[in-house]
Formats: sequence, structure tokens, C-alpha cells
Amino acid sequence: MVILQYFKSSRLYSLPFKHTETTQSHWTQFSRATLYLKWTIIREHLLKTNDSSSIYFDPGPFGLELSFYTNWISGALTVEPFFVASGHIDWGTDGRRHTCYKEYSFMTEEDSKKVFPEFPRSPLKKNSLGLHYRNVYCEGTNIMTYEKLKAERFRFVGIIFADFPGCGLIQAIIDVNRNFLK
Repeated sequence: MVILQYFKSSRLYSLPFKHTETTQSHWTQFSRATLYLKWTIIREHLLKTNDSSSIYFDPGPFGLELSFYTNWISGALTVEPFFVASGHIDWGTDGRRHTCYKEYSFMTEEDSKKVFPEFPRSPLKKNSLGLHYRNVYCEGTNIMTYEKLKAERFRFVGIIFADFPGCGLIQAIIDVNRNFLK
């Protein structure tokens, strides 16, 4: 648990927090269809954080304040927070996945890669009209972040705020940031 002070006071109660360009807090999810947009915002902020000078000091009411990169990978509003985290439409680790798109066999490979390119796909199936298709499933931001951190060599990711983080995601964040401090 992290407690941040996001109010003015003559006294410091916790880590001071300012909403700046180092903060990604696009948490509003208006529909399941916006999950991929949320992921692209998270991914870009991960890359921005990795390319940054990481931690620096800004003038503030308490003198120089520590500024750090923060990335909110959680989300809610009209969708369930567990859906944003997992991509599942049922609660739980093994919940059913939400199909966000269908790719048909007449689509070119290039066309199909344009639509949610990082989301998982089902094996090819055949519908009642004889058309071959595959489902493209929504993937949760926790899973996408974990896979991104494992697949690429990040040197720093800052503070990541997540709903329902699993031990793998937590450990991946710790490992990346620990390597930065060495």
C-alpha cells in the first residue's frame, strides 16, 4: 500500500504527490471497447518512464520535493475494475474472456494486425455460414503490463498502481526497479 499526499498542508503526512507529465492516470473506462486504448496509454507511459531520468526533485511547499513516475494501470467507471485488470467478464483468475473482435479468414494478415495487435486470439474456427474466423479476446492491463515487463529489458518503471495485482506483476515491478537502483 502506498499513501500519497495530494493536498496542501503546512505539514508533510506522506510522500508528496503532484499530478504532472510524469503521471499517467487515465483510469476512466467507459466501455469494454476502450480497454486497448487504455493499454496503449499504459504502454507508452512505461516506455516514457524507462527513457526518463527517473527520479528528480521539484520545488514545492516543503522545499525540494521528490518527483517520480507513476502509472495507473487500473480503471473503472462503467466497467468493472476486475475486467480492466484481467480482461475477464467473470470475477476470478479463471473467468471467461470477453471477445472484443472477430477476425475472418478473408482478412489479410496486415489487416488483422491493425486491430488490437497485442490481444490474444483463439484458434481458427468455422461459423454456421462456413466462414473461418478467430476471436480476439480482451486482455487485462495487469497481464499486458506483466508480459511487457517480462518481454523487454526495462531499466525503470516507477510506481505502478494496480487493482488486483498478482504476485508475478508485483515481482516484475520490483525486479525492474531494483535493477535500476544497483
